[in-house]
Amino acid sequence: MREIFGSEDKDPRHAANNRQGKVFFMDGLPTTFPELDLDIMNPHYGNYYRGEKDNKGNLIPPADYLNPVPVTFLTVAADQPFSFAVFSRDRDLSEKATQWLIGGLTELGAGGKTNVGYGYFRIDSPAVQTEKIEPAGIQEDNSLTARPKTVRNQQTFSDFIKGIKPDEIELLKSISFKGMESAINIGIIPALESSEVSTDIKKVIAEKMLEVCKRPENKYAEKLDKYNKLLSMAGKEIK
Repeated sequence: MREIFGSEDKDPRHAANNRQGKVFFMDGLPTTFPELDLDIMNPHYGNYYRGEKDNKGNLIPPADYLNPVPVTFLTVAADQPFSFAVFSRDRDLSEKATQWLIGGLTELGAGGKTNVGYGYFRIDSPAVQTEKIEPAGIQEDNSLTARPKTVRNQQTFSDFIKGIKPDEIELLKSISFKGMESAINIGIIPALESSEVSTDIKKVIAEKMLEVCKRPENKYAEKLDKYNKLLSMAGKEIK
């Protein structure tokens, strides 16, 4: 982690250990001028939050008789395209950082109000653009056991699923997704659900995803819904 993000220990005794990270994270920018929507906050206890007092000089407590005061604010509308970029001279570090960035944007969200659904992204196009040079005489391993390593986001996950042949199901069962949590996560469940591959392939993929996808807490309703869909595709009981 220090290789990617660097370190900045505030304790001067450890300042000699600080270093610059080897990966640069650029600003996330909209690729087109984004559409904007209006949303509303409706604080019910404004008098209480402002510390106002009644005619007797007592602080006004939060109570249902207080009048809510709606406050509108601008938001970025859903389904607006953004571009995020990372770069490094070390390709392995840039790929790992990209996986972490994708996991953060799709699973944790960015910015405020993520508990009500703001700041979550889905990946619609390949995020990693690097030049790949193969040594002469060495061919790329395109076997089913090697192809999961190409999964970086929702798009590459969809490509991986589409490439599975019916006669590869038994081999697919022997593949593990463990250690690929940053790429194989709840955020790509819609890609599996919408895929046109057979139900048998979906079932095996769902079973493998359950090895790395943990059940979200009940307060995250959207994530929990995706997780339940994964259980259903795997033929498991929904709890």
